[in-house]
Formats: sequence, C-alpha cells, structure tokens
Amino acid sequence: MRSGTVGADRLLPWLANLLPETHLAEIGQRLKVSPQDIVGLLGHIGRDTAGALSIGEPRKAGVSLEPILDKVTLERILNELPAKPFLVGERGVSMSLAGVQEKLPVFVDGDRTISIPVDGTPSTQIIKPDNARLALARACGLEAAEASIGVAGKRRYLLVKRDDRFAAPQGEIRRLHQEDLCQLKGHFPLQKYERSSTGGGVTLKMMFDAVSDLVSPGERVK
Repeated sequence: MRSGTVGADRLLPWLANLLPETHLAEIGQRLKVSPQDIVGLLGHIGRDTAGALSIGEPRKAGVSLEPILDKVTLERILNELPAKPFLVGERGVSMSLAGVQEKLPVFVDGDRTISIPVDGTPSTQIIKPDNARLALARACGLEAAEASIGVAGKRRYLLVKRDDRFAAPQGEIRRLHQEDLCQLKGHFPLQKYERSSTGGGVTLKMMFDAVSDLVSPGERVK
C-alpha cells in the first residue's frame, strides 16, 4: 500500500487477473458490457473475487445467502454454468475468479448446506469439476487444498475450501489479501505462461525474484 495514483498500465493488468480467462463473451453479453471493459465487468461481478478486494456496491451487513435446497437444483446450476458463468445476472450475485476451468464460489455452513452468497457476502468454498490430482497430492504427503467430491444427479463436482477466507471470532467470514504472479509483475492473463503466444510471459526467474524482492525472509515458505 502506498499513497499516490496508479497508472492504467499497472492497474488494468492487475484487475484483469481477477476475471476468468474464458466465458467473458457470455458474461459480457448477459451484462451488456464489452468483454474488453475490465473495469465495467468487475463493477458487475467483482464483489467476491480472489483475495480481499471487493469491487462494486458496499456489502450489506450480515450474511446473505440463497440456499441450494436439493441436488436436483445443484445439478441444474452445474449444467447451466457454461452458458451462465458465475450465475451472472442473478439477483444479488456478483462473483469472479481467474482461470479456465468452470467453477462456482459458494458458501458452506456448519451443517454442510451449500448456498449461493449474495449482496457481497464472501464465499467459503469453490465448486469445480472433480479432479483426482488434489487427493493424489495429499496421499503423496504434499500440501493440497482441503477438498471433497460430491454428486448431484448425474454430475460429480469437487468442493474446495478457499484458502483466502477465514472465520473471525464472531463467526463472520473474512477475506485474506492475495495476489498471483501476473498481478505482481503487471502482466495480463494472456501472459500467464512463459511460452505465451503474445510473448513476454512470466517466468520462474520472475517468480523467485518477486518473492525475493517483496517477501521478507521470515515469511517465505521453504
């Protein structure tokens, strides 16, 4: 954090990495916003993003949820995700995550009831297509996200606990700040990989240099 202004050449790549890398055309069509309008899109779907930043109308006090009451409803939602990414256009729903996989941020309470967070309530988990890699990583002794596999009708899904959320002492869900390497280095999502088709993609050297420059030795994970 620092005082002063931040130029568009630095800000726009940072904001672009809060948006999904696919389905922007569908999202833009439903919102009547150009897929290239990064700020305009986030104004509609940026109230629950990666990390602690929330873009849009101020959050309403308390926890606002739309429970998914049965597996039939959940199956329908999963089936509709390709045409309706992040449930864009639904009342009070405003969420966005980077990546190419279809996914849906949700809120899971102590009774394991899955709900759609609305009106700026932070999500706690992410539903995405089932993936055996996380279980394999944990079986190998590697650190992996807490995840479980569920079934809704004919659809299987992976429910992954978000690592950028935590429960405050009062039980309220709070957000944790986080940034990815593209955001740290000012790269657009298209430059996410070293062999980027646009050239000039991020590299392992950039990653280690960024950690060396920006993270104190005591906070680095070895």
